Amino acid sequence: MANNINYLIVNAPNIPQNDSSILIEPVDALTLATWIQHNHNDVSFIDLDRFGINAIDGLTSHYKVALVVFDYLIPLYTSEAIKCFDDLFSAISKLADYILLVGRLASYFPYEILNKFSMLYGCVIGEPEVVLADLFKHKNLRLLETNPNIITRKSQFNNNFKLSFTTKRENIYNL
Repeated sequence: MANNINYLIVNAPNIPQNDSSILIEPVDALTLATWIQHNHNDVSFIDLDRFGINAIDGLTSHYKVALVVFDYLIPLYTSEAIKCFDDLFSAISKLADYILLVGRLASYFPYEILNKFSMLYGCVIGEPEVVLADLFKHKNLRLLETNPNIITRKSQFNNNFKLSFTTKRENIYNL
């Protein structure tokens, strides 16, 4: 299809990298990639938890949207993994026009994440399928700015973008 959006689905790396003999399949990221492909889109998938962040160097295609799946359905990541996000988003930014973070961190700390990682376009709040369904239907990336389930710097639902913490939230800058 000529109007397909080209997606890169990234299973984020864990730090320290897990021993490959104990790794499980990243079913949350694979399910998301399969669902995107089933909806007539072009999808590439890379498992950086298994192969490490340098595996990105082997990718040669350009993608419209990269979805970085971090701690989405199966909570197996350590907080140390967040320390590699600068390198991760920097590497992905060379391959994709839009980088979206999916998972608990994106849902619970979107403003902190966006302030800390400038190459990240947005954080998907809650279920990514809700956001992606609109993209599949309309094939219009401007929906990334108007969808209330995505927090971005440009989002009309985020007019007062500023960093704020409450005493009950973990300060992401300490990670």
